[in-house]
Amino acid sequence: MPRERRQFSASYSHYIHNVSRPHRQLFEEDIDYRAFLRTLGTLRQEYRIDLCGWCLLPTEMHLVIQLPDPAELSVIMKRLSTLYTGYVNRKRRQTGSLWHGRYRYQNLDTPLEHLYRIAAIESLPTRRGHTHGPHQYIWSSYRERTNLVIGKALCRDDAFSAMAPSAEERRELWRNMVAGTLSVEERERMAARVGR
Repeated sequence: MPRERRQFSASYSHYIHNVSRPHRQLFEEDIDYRAFLRTLGTLRQEYRIDLCGWCLLPTEMHLVIQLPDPAELSVIMKRLSTLYTGYVNRKRRQTGSLWHGRYRYQNLDTPLEHLYRIAAIESLPTRRGHTHGPHQYIWSSYRERTNLVIGKALCRDDAFSAMAPSAEERRELWRNMVAGTLSVEERERMAARVGR
């Protein structure tokens, strides 16, 4: 019996997450991370995907995206999974699925929910012990968002732009948000600017 087709609704953005099968890593070395990002970049152009945030860990993939047509999400994720699995299997001379089942997703319905999810995924490398701070981890969107590196992966994010009037204030708020140290006043001010 075929699986039930997922129903996607229009929302502010979508959080996508998947993990590798037990005892298999998605990314063993830098070239693997780059191959995944190249594959994602190709699909971004083809499907006009706006990449709002991302984090790649050795056994996990986290994306926050915006799509013109949310109904295409299943097709996009199937292609991404198939293409990257093919790359890994050829490189490692293996066969079989790389992923532990279907990807998981969550509709992020508000700009504030969108920002908090991105902050959560950008904090993962630190919380999981891969690095001492998000600024040290190169396989997430944190460094581009805070202008530590010049990149072209992220879309223009209206919610992020609305956080504070100046770029420096936004970066400082973002650092605190990812670190989990936003004060109550900062949270309320940001929520008022961004919209709940």
